[in-house]
Amino acid sequence: MKTLSIVLSIVWRIIINIITLIVVIAIFSIASTSFETVVLSVLFLIYLSVWTFSAVWGLHTIEFGEALGNELKTIKRLINKDNTEIKKEKAENKKQKMIKFYINASFQTIIYIITLYMLITAILSS
Repeated sequence: MKTLSIVLSIVWRIIINIITLIVVIAIFSIASTSFETVVLSVLFLIYLSVWTFSAVWGLHTIEFGEALGNELKTIKRLINKDNTEIKKEKAENKKQKMIKFYINASFQTIIYIITLYMLITAILSS
């Protein structure tokens, strides 16, 4: 049951990113002048900057939490408590979060490339 949940989570993440990609392409197709394309490109670049900042901040928070967890594990080992089950669960959670991060980052990269292409095309056509 847990693997089904993981697979559905990944599939849902991919679907959301595909919808986002379609919306970006649709918005660019509506722009009729080069000025509109430049403005949309700048807005999408701002969106991508905010997304990248929050994603990197999240990764650093996870790493900080993991480092803090390692220190707590060391303290538990000193007290002679077993924590092997907790280790496995946390490693699996981190792996799932990294998979989601890479899926999002891949689609954001595609949006970034499309945005830069549209921006450069609009600037050169002016």
